[in-house]
Amino acid sequence: MVLYAERFKLRGSTFRNVFQLALKNCQQKRANKEEIACKLQVQPVNIKDENAIVAQAYLDDRWQSLGYIPKEKIPKVTKANPPLYHTLRPFD
Repeated sequence: MVLYAERFKLRGSTFRNVFQLALKNCQQKRANKEEIACKLQVQPVNIKDENAIVAQAYLDDRWQSLGYIPKEKIPKVTKANPPLYHTLRPFD
């Protein structure tokens, strides 16, 4: 199996306050070397884009949204093998 990684900015994360709070919480957990469970959630009922995929992290006992996968990255992300759930491990 070949794995690839790519970094890109999430959409909506800079202007939605709730996303900013969740991202700051993630940043603090990473600084404390805590693991963070993450997943990608398909949103077929999203009014603006029926192909929307939101990135979420499990924080404070619930899934919190961090932002949306950019439209141009959705085909590549959807080709990834399920499950779309990962755990971010602390830095060594």
